[in-house]
Amino acid sequence: MATQREAWQAEPAHAPAHDPSGRARGAAPYAPGAFGGAPDEEPAGHGAAGARRLDLPRSAGGALATGMVGVPAAQMLPPYLPYPGTDPTRPAAVRSPEVPRRPRRRAGTRRKPDPLLAARVTWAALRVVMGLIFLWVFADRLAGLGLPVASSHAWLNGGSPTRGYLATAEGPFAGLFHAMAGRPYADWLFMIGTAGVGIALLLGIAMRLAAACGAALLVLIYLAGLPVEAHPFLDHHIVYALVLIALALSHAGDTLGLGGWWARTRLVRALPVLR
Repeated sequence: MATQREAWQAEPAHAPAHDPSGRARGAAPYAPGAFGGAPDEEPAGHGAAGARRLDLPRSAGGALATGMVGVPAAQMLPPYLPYPGTDPTRPAAVRSPEVPRRPRRRAGTRRKPDPLLAARVTWAALRVVMGLIFLWVFADRLAGLGLPVASSHAWLNGGSPTRGYLATAEGPFAGLFHAMAGRPYADWLFMIGTAGVGIALLLGIAMRLAAACGAALLVLIYLAGLPVEAHPFLDHHIVYALVLIALALSHAGDTLGLGGWWARTRLVRALPVLR
C-alpha cells in the first residue's frame, strides 16, 4: 500500500487523470499517435462511421454529444452560410454587403413594350406644336412676316404688337384694354411672354412657369376678344390654356425634351416652382 501511495505521489502534477470515457483529460482532441496507434493510423471513429457521428448536433454547452470524439466546439467548422459576404468570421474589409442584383436580361429576349410610350410621345409632340405657335406669334409681331402682321406694323419698324388687337376690344372689359393698347409695358410683357413660353415649351424646361404665364396671357386675349363669334362663350384660347396646364401636369418636357435634366439642376431643386 505504501509503495503504491509513494508511486502515485511521485507522478507529475500535470499527468492526465484517468477518464472513464477512454480519453485523457486535458489531452489534445486528436494528434497522431494520441490513441495508442502509429502516427499514420487513423483512430477508431474517424472513418466513414466517425464522419457520420461528427455530423450530430452539438449540445447546449458547445461540446459534442456523449460518446463522440472529443473535438471541442471552438475547433469545429463554422456553420454553412449560403452567402459568403455575410460570414461574420471574415474580416470587415473582405465582407461585402448583400446587395440585391437586378436580373440580367437573357440574350435574344425582347424587352417588354412600354404601354404609355405612345401617350408620352403624343404629349411631347403637342408640347412642341404649342411652342411653335407661341414662337410664330413672337416672330410675326417682331419682324412682320405677313401672317397676319404686315411688315410696316412690325415692332422693329415702330409698330405696336398690342395696339391693333386691344384697341378694337368690345367686351365688358373694353375700357381696360383700350387703356393698355400700345403702351410700352404692354408691348414688352406681350413679347417677352410669347417668346419665353415658346422657348420653354420647345425645350421642355420650366413647364410649370410656362403653363402659368401662357394660360394667363391666353385668358387676357380671350377676355379682350369677347363676345365670341363661333361659340356662346368658348374659343380656342381657352382650349390652349387648358392644354398648357395639362402639359405641365403630365411632365411632357421629360419626353423628347430637357425636362429630366432641368429637374435635376440645383436651381430647380431649390425652387420647385421652376420645374
